[in-house]
Amino acid sequence: MTKIIKENQKENLQVRIENIKLAIESFSSTYAGDKHNYIEATPLSVDTIKDIQAYPEDYQMFLRELGMIYLATNDCETLVILSPQYEEQYPDDYGECGMWWGYTPQLFPCHARAGLLPCGYESVGFDLRSKPFLFTNFSDTKYSSFLTFVEEEFRENEHLRPHFKTPRAH
Repeated sequence: MTKIIKENQKENLQVRIENIKLAIESFSSTYAGDKHNYIEATPLSVDTIKDIQAYPEDYQMFLRELGMIYLATNDCETLVILSPQYEEQYPDDYGECGMWWGYTPQLFPCHARAGLLPCGYESVGFDLRSKPFLFTNFSDTKYSSFLTFVEEEFRENEHLRPHFKTPRAH
């Protein structure tokens, strides 16, 4: 029974990621050549990511299927998804990474950052102290998972919404 549940969950994640992939293709087709509305998807070899198996399955699958993403609408960067980023890789003058809203080493002493909504001043990442790593929103708590974070941007952004179909429930 547990194996069937896991397979259904994985299939559900696959459908959700496929809907995002289709939305990206539709958006890119609609705005082809538009320097103010674009999506750059960069393939990524997840095998090079330290402890990749400890990250939630939705994040692993997203990186495998889509890679890293830089998305801009109306000439504003709106969604960035990266491989795990660590504070010590990008310190500012104060030893913190200023571009990651809500992230401070005092509040998040052992975390990796994975995505941000620049126009919404929101950043997300993972708590590396737990196994599997727990999804964390540095700015507030409105997202239940990494994939929900991504889907919400597609639902809420007026330029992305027409291209995104809400996933079918299983």
